[in-house]
Amino acid sequence: MTTTPDDFRYVWRIKPTRRRDALMTCAADFLEHEKARNFSIRTVQVHDFHIARFIDFCEERGIVSVHDVTRPVVVRFQRFLFYYRAKTGRPLSASTQAMALGALRAMFRYFTKAGIIHANPAADLELPRRGVRLPRNVFT
Repeated sequence: MTTTPDDFRYVWRIKPTRRRDALMTCAADFLEHEKARNFSIRTVQVHDFHIARFIDFCEERGIVSVHDVTRPVVVRFQRFLFYYRAKTGRPLSASTQAMALGALRAMFRYFTKAGIIHANPAADLELPRRGVRLPRNVFT
């Protein structure tokens, strides 16, 4: 049995607005681009979640245009993810932080290739190091 996007009951967080240079509108274009390139629906949903968190972060600081996002803003968001605590009080894992920053890097790479922005503010962003785990059955 194959699944279609209609099988998923997912509420999309990112919706286009009237302003063409609005961060929300450009992000919606990026997600449509990923859907058109036949990315997994789950990948697009995860990108939607993480990019929506970034847009909320920017709007709290008065940044609504994609042209206002600079490298220091992206670095501050990376620091925000590092210090963020879930409702349980636990920090985000390095893998979750890397996923969120990877979604941003992909989005800004798309913006640069599409000519929406001239310079990629997330181009040389360093992702958090993920811990190396031992295989499960090493000592059996």
